[in-house]
Amino acid sequence: MAARPTSGKKAAAAIPVTKKVKADTAATAERQENKRFAVKRLAAAAEKIAKAVDNAVDYAAELVTK
Repeated sequence: MAARPTSGKKAAAAIPVTKKVKADTAATAERQENKRFAVKRLAAAAEKIAKAVDNAVDYAAELVTK
């Protein structure tokens, strides 16, 4: 039968797990922040495109009425 690890060994093994969880949490938070920034950039680009299309339609309408 295998020997049971002592509580000291369990505590020592838990430290790397805790560090990994903290690192994973930080990495996840950074990815989420990057996604938010990307969404903001995409929204700004979509607004610019919509405005450009609107201006093009207005210009085309002016040309047709002349």
